[in-house]
Amino acid sequence: MAQATHIHVFYTDRENGWVATALDNSGNQVGVGVYTYRQSDAISAAKDHKLPIYVFYRNGLFQRQIKNKPNMEQDK
Repeated sequence: MAQATHIHVFYTDRENGWVATALDNSGNQVGVGVYTYRQSDAISAAKDHKLPIYVFYRNGLFQRQIKNKPNMEQDK
């Protein structure tokens, strides 16, 4: 199984809302996406993985990147 290297947060539709999906270097999904109704909730869920996050607008265009660094205090 491939290891996730980054996360995409994007809008799906009215029924499902926003999703945070972990991807590998090839762009293949790793594991199950986290669906939420608010973009901010999807970003919060993505931050738990300590990977770079790429956020997209509802229309699919790239919005921004969040450079999510691991919390060193949790590793101690």
